[in-house]
Amino acid sequence: MTLRPSMVGSETDAPSATVQRFQNELSQHLEELREQQAATEQALAWFASLFEALPVPVLLLSEVGTVVEANGSAVDYLALSRPLPRAPLMLRRLLDGRDADLRWVNALARARTHGEATLDEQALKPGNGQHRIARIVLRRVDNAEAAVRGVALICSLIDLTDAVQAREAEQARQQAESRQREAETRSQARAQTLSRVSHELRTPLNAIMGFAQLLMADLDHLPAEHRPYLAHIRSAGADLLGLVEEVLDINRAESGQLKLDMVAVTLADEVHSAVELNRAAADALEIRIDSDLVEVPRVRADALRVREILINLLSNAIKYGRHGGQVRLHAGHDEHQAWIDVEDNGIGIAPDLLPQLFEPFNRLGSERSRIKGHGLGLSICKSYAEQMGGRLSARSTPGQGSCFTLTLPRWDRGRG
Repeated sequence: MTLRPSMVGSETDAPSATVQRFQNELSQHLEELREQQAATEQALAWFASLFEALPVPVLLLSEVGTVVEANGSAVDYLALSRPLPRAPLMLRRLLDGRDADLRWVNALARARTHGEATLDEQALKPGNGQHRIARIVLRRVDNAEAAVRGVALICSLIDLTDAVQAREAEQARQQAESRQREAETRSQARAQTLSRVSHELRTPLNAIMGFAQLLMADLDHLPAEHRPYLAHIRSAGADLLGLVEEVLDINRAESGQLKLDMVAVTLADEVHSAVELNRAAADALEIRIDSDLVEVPRVRADALRVREILINLLSNAIKYGRHGGQVRLHAGHDEHQAWIDVEDNGIGIAPDLLPQLFEPFNRLGSERSRIKGHGLGLSICKSYAEQMGGRLSARSTPGQGSCFTLTLPRWDRGRG
């Protein structure tokens, strides 16, 4: 049998067409794969840029908590290096607190088992040493491609530092207010008690002093040997009345009931009055009083209280000074306040006793000396100064002397 030429050509071309068709289909599939790969790479690049641009610190972690990747916010927040170090970085190394490791291990276990875990208000210790507090949220990643890259968990950090610090500050403020209210309540109760006791004491003391004066008026009928006793009664009664008045004064000052006549006071005038009133006591001990008063602006104060403070400070400087020593007064000022220093070269005060200096009835051991006093003068002076918007401070060197500084606001402060 003889084949026709056309039939032979058709059979020969059939395999060639099939191969061509397969090649075309393969080329089409390859083109589709290239397009899919390009789309995938584009999507991955988009997700990578989105991950990097997230304003919240986010880290990709391995199953055991090793940092695989961190976005820019996380790098800045935790002060990490970029690129991440080659050595494995365990996130738990950035956690702070005694139980941080245990909390972290438990959170990893919960996230792997249940898909999510949270560590609330976890203290962090970033590489820059700043203190941070954050809520750490762990979410499990169920993705084959992520698993190939070693990513098992997504870790988000929500900063709570400002919120926690604000809450702690508010709690501290409330506690301080509570303590202040308790202190004020105790102070008011003490003030009321002292006021009642002082008034109750003053009544019999006035009677004693009154009868003593009657006896003094009739000395001719009093035996001579009894007259010194009467003098002691009068002296002791006067001391007790003075003490009662001092207690009432400090009570009024601390309770804010002190009546003040706030005017423009010239410090130099009050210093001159205080010096003259203490001149006799200073002369008796041969103590020289030197005043070095530059031109000082007037202060806003009660002139009587300022004078009482300066008299007390000068009296103490003389009583606790050296025989033949010196007391020096000098002044200064700035744009807001003016001050007077009362400085002596006496025995001084031990550093451990200075914090107790202004405590009522605390004479710092001087009660064993011959120097008279009740330990109320400095307390009253400090209260007076504070009630006038100023302060009374002291510094001292044992064996060299002490310096007390009365500071008061300028009269022209805030008036241009």
